[in-house]
Amino acid sequence: MRIIFSCPVQGDAFRPTDAERQSGIRFSEKNEVGEIGKSGRYRGKPQPYGFGSLETEIGDNDLDVALTRFLEQVQRGLPIWRSLGADSVLLQIDVFYDQQCNLELSESVIAALHTLRLPVAVSCYHEAKAESVTVGSR
Repeated sequence: MRIIFSCPVQGDAFRPTDAERQSGIRFSEKNEVGEIGKSGRYRGKPQPYGFGSLETEIGDNDLDVALTRFLEQVQRGLPIWRSLGADSVLLQIDVFYDQQCNLELSESVIAALHTLRLPVAVSCYHEAKAESVTVGSR
């Protein structure tokens, strides 16, 4: 099993480059307001909002430690992102599986999720069909 955690952050006034500079957290993907979109509904058009996505990929054997570290980064960046105009922040968990898909979260991870008070989306994809899937939401 392979798991991708992402945290898409966006807002009409959000500037991901400024957010990176102030938080020290680097987005895996980012688009500034007005930048020409490379995919999705704004492909080839100026993007009307700023967007950044923090992302990490792990195997299921490292789930608790890796997710805890990821959530710590989100917690550190969240107040900065919001102060810079982020009005939409989501935690996305994409699970790619071959056999059976079981995702178990520890009590400490659930407590961290509760503290963040962010929506969480979980999507599961069978590996054989996943090659055509674009993960995350935007």
